[in-house]
Amino acid sequence: MLKGFFTKKKFLFLSVVIIGFIIGTFFDFEISSALYHKNNFFGLFFAAYGQLPFNLGFAISGAIMFLISLKTNKKIWIIWGILLNLLSLVLCTISPLLYIKNFTWGLSLIISFILIIICDYLIYLYLKDVEVKRLIKYLKFLLLVLILQMMAINLIKLWWGRPRMRMIVTREDAYFVPWYILDNGLKDNLLQQGVALEELKSFPSGHTSAATCILAYSLLPLVKNSENKKTANRCLAVSLCYILVVAMSRIVAGAHFVSDVTGGFATCLIIILLIYHQMYEKAN
Repeated sequence: MLKGFFTKKKFLFLSVVIIGFIIGTFFDFEISSALYHKNNFFGLFFAAYGQLPFNLGFAISGAIMFLISLKTNKKIWIIWGILLNLLSLVLCTISPLLYIKNFTWGLSLIISFILIIICDYLIYLYLKDVEVKRLIKYLKFLLLVLILQMMAINLIKLWWGRPRMRMIVTREDAYFVPWYILDNGLKDNLLQQGVALEELKSFPSGHTSAATCILAYSLLPLVKNSENKKTANRCLAVSLCYILVVAMSRIVAGAHFVSDVTGGFATCLIIILLIYHQMYEKAN
């Protein structure tokens, strides 16, 4: 059904990752110095909403569960679908509040609720004729991507301990550290000085990794119909553009360097490809 879709793009993906790390290795600080703009609207907007592919992923999973329930008459799917939609609602509501000042809970909740309703409705319209077996298989794929991506990115961040650009430019006791140098003692010194741990989680970019979850949705046209290869390729192209925009916004915001966003992209991409290979390549 979906065999070969991501496999044929491996060279493209690998090229993007290699080029990103090469550029970051030699020009990380110079690029960030040129692009960093505190309180820039572009950076703030995508800080607030750049993680939607991850946050809405649970709503999409819940919508698929609603469809499975309709087709199988098993209420347990409805219960899990509601829970995942609520999780998505919480994530979508909280994200903007972390980055945009004076953004109210009520407004964020309303926007999130509307986004999730639209998302659920579109998934219902698009996948309502798909057989249960296909839906369940894609549901497992998507949930594994979401969960493992979240776990991997947070573990790597804690381990690496790289200072963010926005913190480096405001403190004399902080300095730029290349991406390939793990915790070199600076982390402990800054923490003792009262620097928040969040300011030492530059590598890899969580927002970019969360945005990369959008690649998983490019499989939806093939889940609907195995012949929808052109549509799937268009979705993939749009997804890559979205990831690039989010990655740029994180550099502008001073939250990450080029190598950080490359690392975030690579982390989620590897997880997607591994799960895809296990579930769709080996299975066939």
